[in-house]
Formats: sequence, structure tokens, C-alpha cells
Amino acid sequence: MVGLPPPSAGEYGAGWILGAGGPDAFATAADQAKASWRHARREGEPRQVAIGYVSLGDDAEEHARFTAAGCDEWILFPANPDLHQIDLIANATGLT
Repeated sequence: MVGLPPPSAGEYGAGWILGAGGPDAFATAADQAKASWRHARREGEPRQVAIGYVSLGDDAEEHARFTAAGCDEWILFPANPDLHQIDLIANATGLT
């Protein structure tokens, strides 16, 4: 399945990045990454990052679900040329 961390990620990696998918896909794969981490007897938690293309509107708050799913960092690529998107993204991510 696209986006799932390989079993070796817990042994050799410092964390894991979801390259495509929403918060639900992130949460599912994050559980696998954590299990792989524990199986490798690593201390702490793996760093978990998501990449997303973003074009926000009235439902911008839904994107905060990545944080609730345990995402340490969310890399955003604006997909709408409207400069108002910068304010919407900042508001949705709590940067304002």
C-alpha cells in the first residue's frame, strides 16, 4: 500500500514520511511505523512527517487532524495561486 513504512524503517530509519494520503491514512501508517520501531527495540518514538498539497476554504479546520494523528511535521505545497491561501493555511495550522 502506498505510504506504509517498510518493516525495516524501525531498524534503520529516524522516522517516516507519508507521501500521499489524508489524516486517516497517516494514522494507520503511523501505527505501523511505531510497531516497527518497537519491534526493533528502539527507544522513544519515530519522527513522523506528512506531505500534502493544499488549497483551503471554509473547511480548513479539518487539516488540523494531522496533528491529532501524531504528525510531527506537515510539509505543505500550495496548489492554488490565490495569495489569500497563505492566510488560510496559516490560520488552519495555528501559525497566526
